[in-house]
Formats: sequence, C-alpha cells, structure tokens
Amino acid sequence: MMLNLLCPSIPGCCSGQVMLGDSRDVVEGETLRLPCRFHSALGSSTTLYFWSRVNKDGKDNAAINAAALDPHYNIDFSPQEGKYDLLISKANYDKDNGKFECWLKEGGSGVDIYSVSYVVTVLIPPGEPRITPPKPIAREGESAALTCSSEGGSPDPTIRWYRDGVLLQGVIQKGGSRERPTSSILTITPRLEDDDAIYRCVVWNRALREDLKLETSVSLRVHYAPRLTVGPSNPLNVLENTDAHLTCSVIASPPVRTIRWVKNGQLLSNAHNHTIRNVKSDDSGIYSCIADNGVGEPTQANLELSVLYGPQVKVVSYQEAKAGEPLIVKCDVNSKPPPHMIQWLKEGDPYFRQTGDTLRIEKITVDDGGRYICQAATSFRPSGSNVQSEAIGNGTVTVRIRHKPGQAEIYPVQPVAIAGRPFTLSCTAHPLGWPLPEYRWWKEGTSTEDITTKSNYTLVSAHMSHEGRYFCQPRNLVGNGGSASVYLTVHEPASIVIPLRPQTIKKDKERDYSITCRARGKPKPKVRWLQNGQPISEDSGLFHISTSEVVEDNNAFVVQSTLAFAGPSRRENGLTPGDRGRYTCEFDNGVGEAARSEMMLRIE
Repeated sequence: MMLNLLCPSIPGCCSGQVMLGDSRDVVEGETLRLPCRFHSALGSSTTLYFWSRVNKDGKDNAAINAAALDPHYNIDFSPQEGKYDLLISKANYDKDNGKFECWLKEGGSGVDIYSVSYVVTVLIPPGEPRITPPKPIAREGESAALTCSSEGGSPDPTIRWYRDGVLLQGVIQKGGSRERPTSSILTITPRLEDDDAIYRCVVWNRALREDLKLETSVSLRVHYAPRLTVGPSNPLNVLENTDAHLTCSVIASPPVRTIRWVKNGQLLSNAHNHTIRNVKSDDSGIYSCIADNGVGEPTQANLELSVLYGPQVKVVSYQEAKAGEPLIVKCDVNSKPPPHMIQWLKEGDPYFRQTGDTLRIEKITVDDGGRYICQAATSFRPSGSNVQSEAIGNGTVTVRIRHKPGQAEIYPVQPVAIAGRPFTLSCTAHPLGWPLPEYRWWKEGTSTEDITTKSNYTLVSAHMSHEGRYFCQPRNLVGNGGSASVYLTVHEPASIVIPLRPQTIKKDKERDYSITCRARGKPKPKVRWLQNGQPISEDSGLFHISTSEVVEDNNAFVVQSTLAFAGPSRRENGLTPGDRGRYTCEFDNGVGEAARSEMMLRIE
C-alpha cells in the first residue's frame, strides 16, 4: 500500500520526501503497474525522473524521464498530474523479480526530492516436492532427519509436514530464489510404533490457488531391537518326567540374526523353541531367550520353569522305643507344590492312622514295634491343562524295642598288620541290639584287662609284640552278646641290620675279597645283589653268593648275605678294573618297600 505525504503549496516544501511502497505480486507473463504519485508542485522543468531496478543481476535503471530502458517497460508520465508510473508487461522472473524505486531529483544538484519503492515478486508455482531419503530407515531411539525440498518456485514456498493428519514441526531452510531449493527438515526420534508410518510433505506458495497444494509422502522403516515373548506361559509349570516346551516369539526389524536359549550362562539351543526331555526337579530355574538383530544390545527375556513333582518323603529309618515312654517321629516332605495331605500308617495294622507330619505314641509298648509309613499326597495342574493330578509318596521308619546284642563278628576275619603302621580291628553284632552296644576287647592271656570299649580297636603303630588272638564281646544295658575272636598276624618290613660300607678302595688283582650285609623282616626277606643297578648272577662265573638265616622273636627272620668276588671265570679270584662301581644288597619280603644298602668300590 502506497503512503502519501501531503506538502504545503509552497514550492520546494516537500523536498526530499520519501514514499514507502509495498510488495506487489505478479504472475509471470502478466502485466503490473507500479504507481509513482507525487505532488505536482515537486515537478519543474529541471526535475529529473527515473526508475531504478535491483534484481539478481544487480542494480540498474529501468527508466529515465519518459524513456523506458527495457522493451517490456512503459512509462505513464504526467508531471502536471504528479504521475510517473512504470508499467511492466509480460513480467519476467529473471528481470522483474526484485526491488523497484521511483526517484525525483533536482537538476544540477542531484538532491533527492521524492522517492517510492516496491518489492515485486514474480509468482511461479513451486516445483514438485522431493523427500530425502526416499526410502528412509531409522533406528529406534536414535534421531533421524527427513528433508523435503522444492525448487523453481517464487516466492519461496511454505513446506509443512504431517503424520496421520497432525501437523509436525520442521525446520525451514529458505532458498531465496527459484534457482535454490527451499527445504524443511523434520527431525524424529522413532519408536516401534512408528514403523511403516507415513510422513506427508505439503508445499504451497502464492502462485497456487489456496485449495491447490503439492504433496508427496514416504513410509518410514524403523529398525528396532527384538521384542521377545516367552512361553507358552510364564511361569511354566511342567510335570516331572514329561517334556517341557519353551517358546520364544520374536518381533524385530531387521529380522534377528541369532537367537539362543541360555541357563546359568550355558548355551542350550540356537532355535526359537527349545524342548527339555523328561524334566527333573533340577531343571527348574530361569531360562533366558536372547535375540540379536544388530540394533543396540541383544534383547533378553526370562522364563521361569517350575518342575512339578510328587512328595519326596524323608524319615529316620529306625528309632529307639522303650516301653512306657512316648514315641515321636518327624516326617519331612518335599514336593512342588507343597503336599495337601500327610498321614501315618502301620504295616499289618489297617486300623492305625494319624494325620500330620509327626508320629506320636504317648506310651509305647512292645506290641507297638514295627514299620510305620509316612504317606504324603500332592495335587498339581500343569500349565495349559485343566486336569488336576495327584501323586503319593511314602517313607518308612522301623521302631525297635530295646534288646541285647547278638553274636559278635570281627573284621577282617584273617587280619594281618604291618609293623610300624596303624591297623584297625572292627567288631559288630548280629543282631546289633538296642540301644547300640559297646564292645569289650581283650587279648588272649590278658582277659582281665580291657583294651577298649569301642567297636574299633586301632593300633597306632603295630609292633611284633601285638601279634596274638584278640576277643570282642558286645554288650548294652539289656545284656551281653556272644563273643568272637581272631588271630592277628604282624608282618615286619625288611630293614637293614648290618649295612655295607659306603666306600671301599681295593688294589687290582687283590684276592678273595667279599662284602656282607644283614637284614631283618617277617616274612623272610629275599636278597638280591646288584652292580651299577644291574642284578648280579652267579651264572656269570665272577661272583658267589651265600645266604644264611636265623629265626628270632615272633617268627621274624634275620637274613645275612655275602657276595664273594670269586668264581670260575675270575682269574685267581682276583679283583679287576671291571669290578669298579656301585654295589647294592636289596632285601624284599613283599611288605612295604625293599630295604637297600649301597657301597662304592674303587680299584687302584
């Protein structure tokens, strides 16, 4: 809209008047009039009139006085009427899109008398909108940008984003001219629900009718970490000794690359579904389905497997019972779910029945002895089943009335101890008796001296003097049992009594030389001679071995052996350089390690 400032009628009073025009739109190819109206008193024969133009190519003159400087410009010039209008025919974007100013200046001095300006917009419809990327893919939770661009239009178009009819806020980047595109950047942080969402871009400028808009759209593909559903129910209740089928349903984009079932860090399967055959109670626990499609960290869902099993009944196998005293026996029951019934029965007595986990008899009698049964029942319903099952478990305790022990038995039956080592004799009774008996031990010839009252008699370090016959008799408060006896034999490992000298030096060809060593053991040790670790044989004709023995206390043997350097193959029974070396006498009776003595013989 043009602003008119009125001047007084005195000439020159309005010198330097500036008129502010407005924006003008013109469709490309059509005609536009730009008015330049002023008070007629401002005009004179020396006044200069001209129109200036600023467009993309720069600033130049469009008209001077009555002369238009462009073929499609015309001047409607009447100074007497205060009119100096510019007519633009067949408006052209490259020339006419810009700023136009009308100037009146004093001739000679060039002082501005009057001016008015216009911003002319040559209207051109915007180009078809384009969205980049054309097939957008974004990750869940990570920012992504959609850019909608349009170029070729004038003025810069408005660009709006919509989803499901809802206006979204984008960031506009104006092109500023038809040669540069105008863009709107929509930043989104997608979620799973945004997968396959349609984003619509709408473009419009003043070259189009209000009801005519250009638009395009894209479908957003969202990549998201796997969503897992484990089942078929959670927790999953499965009967013991049946199969457990674990399922893992996965929703993921892109599809999962790996899937696995894990329990306690151990890989079980690489399939969506995992079956456990003949499940046991130990199979109960947390099973994890882990899926990975490369988006973020692998996703994990836990399934609790609960193995249902019938009652496992634990009760002492027997219990002491004394006439007239109360009897109390506790029954422990383990089942899943817990039992709904626990009762006590007695074998051979169909009328005996007690409820609860504790057997109670206030005053026990001899007739109350026998086998009592703790019986428990559990009801359960597996997942996915409408049928309820019941399982029964039993535990038995034998109630014994106090009585004396029976005949004693000693183990081992033919005991053999080794001197210097521990050895144990064990005594029991059949029947054992109740209460548990103690055991009287004694050695033949010392029946008045009790060795111990325990079931085991242990020799901390057996000695030859321990050999002999031992007796054991069980007894308790009720009475004595029958006694038993065994003969204990004590063996003594071979040991060196007289060793060889560690080192001996002899002269070459010395005659009738021999060495001797002596050992003790039970049973009788066998002797063996070695030279430099190799057995010595009399068959070589170089040596002669003589052995003697003496029986000492408790049939222990003392064996003496002499190695004589003599024989048919030895010249004049003399020593030779070949006799140099290490000589060993070795005694072995099969008890423990062999006994050895060594000597180093040097020949000069």
